[in-house]
Amino acid sequence: MEVTKRKPNWSESELFALSATVNSTIDIIRGQFGPSLTSHDKTVIQFKSLIIFIICIMYSVNAVNASSVIRSVADCKKKWQDVKSVTKKKEATRVTETRVTEGGPTPVCSFKPWETNVLQCLTRTQVEGI
Repeated sequence: MEVTKRKPNWSESELFALSATVNSTIDIIRGQFGPSLTSHDKTVIQFKSLIIFIICIMYSVNAVNASSVIRSVADCKKKWQDVKSVTKKKEATRVTETRVTEGGPTPVCSFKPWETNVLQCLTRTQVEGI
């Protein structure tokens, strides 16, 4: 029976690389058409080159990885979903607590640099709802 070891936790530098790389490409993936982004550009990116973006994200994460563990595309996708969910929840809690104070001092909530990158990728509706 082969025993598999679990991978080490993601480091701060890996999380920052993941969030920074996604943040730099999110405008193209989710962007609106205009002079700088045409229908053709978006089609090419979405259907032909989306996997390249994902691989670039994986390579940028592995470039700053201090351990010998290589993060796969699936690892990066799963971590992005988890990080986005946790950051969304943290921001929603902060917004709710700010409304509850009714003019009093706002609660102190500090975000890490990678959480700030994640928040920049999210729309207001994604955080607060409709």
